[in-house]
Amino acid sequence: MYTNKLTDQITFKGGQCATADYGLLENGNISVRNYETIGDKYDGSTGTDVITGYAYVVDPAEPGKLRVSLEGVPGEAPYWVAALGPVNTANLYDYALVSDNTGSFLFVLARNSDEFNTKYDAEVQTLMKDLGFTGAFTAPFPIHQGADCLYEPTK
Repeated sequence: MYTNKLTDQITFKGGQCATADYGLLENGNISVRNYETIGDKYDGSTGTDVITGYAYVVDPAEPGKLRVSLEGVPGEAPYWVAALGPVNTANLYDYALVSDNTGSFLFVLARNSDEFNTKYDAEVQTLMKDLGFTGAFTAPFPIHQGADCLYEPTK
């Protein structure tokens, strides 16, 4: 996969076993908690990275176009749902492709890594190309989501 519990299927240098947890806040915003284990950070250290924040829909007429605010990151950023997978038996999307208004980043978020790889990977590879994620800085790369991953417990 490419960058998500939803599991991230794309990540930053050295990242693996990444998750993105979202929830509905009392004020209607969406809580955001991203987690990944790191083999080699840019400073040479190892461990885990966690960042939290919130997202909100700017215009209810366009519910897939959100703004996200993350702790320690100045300002807000666009967070757009570019595509959604099929709805499963729990009435949830099996995967989502998330980017921004310029296509400068891409996350492929999947509810189940094994199922995604078996059922949807080829389809999503084509979709990512069709959406223009092909350049040196925008082409996706896979993130490890193996049986050896020790994920952060769900809260």
